[in-house]
Amino acid sequence: MAKQGWEVYGYEPDPIHHQIALANIQANPPALRLWIMNQALSDKTEFEAVFIRVGNNTTSSHLEGDKQPYGPVERLMVHMVDCRALIERSDFAKVDCEGHEATILLTVEDKTCEFMVEITNQANANKIYEHFKSLDIGMWSQKIGWQEVKSLEDVPNHHSQGHLFIGNHKP
Repeated sequence: MAKQGWEVYGYEPDPIHHQIALANIQANPPALRLWIMNQALSDKTEFEAVFIRVGNNTTSSHLEGDKQPYGPVERLMVHMVDCRALIERSDFAKVDCEGHEATILLTVEDKTCEFMVEITNQANANKIYEHFKSLDIGMWSQKIGWQEVKSLEDVPNHHSQGHLFIGNHKP
C-alpha cells in the first residue's frame, strides 16, 4: 500500500514480529510513508498491558484476557495506543488482533474509515454486528461470498470463516 502512495501505519506488539517486519521493509524499500510501531492498539490512552506470545504458534499471540492461550507462552509488557486518533485520520484499516477486534471497532462513531477485519469469536462477532448495524454502516462477509450481511449468522466468528468488510462501499 505504501508503494501505491498510501500513508501506512502498522502496529505489531510482538517484538520478534516487529523486527521481522522492519527487516522486510529494509529489504523491500517502499515509499517513504510507512511506519511500523512495536505497540498494540486499544481503546485506552497510553498504558501497558500483558501480551501473551504463544510459543508454538506466534500468529495466535494476543493481549491477556482476549483469548485462551494454549501451549507454551511467554508474557511480555506491551505499550498500548488509543486507536481513535488513528481511525479518525484513516481511510482504511486492516484489523487482525486476535480477540481485541471488538474493543477497537466499538470506538468507531461514524462512516469515515472502512475496515477489513478478522473476527476471533462469537462474542466479538455479536458486538461488531450490533455496533455497525446501529450506525447503519454496511458489512460484507467472506463467509457468504462477499454478500451483504443481513443477519448475525452471516458474520464470520472464526478466522476459518474469512474476513468481514465494514464500510460505505461494497468490496
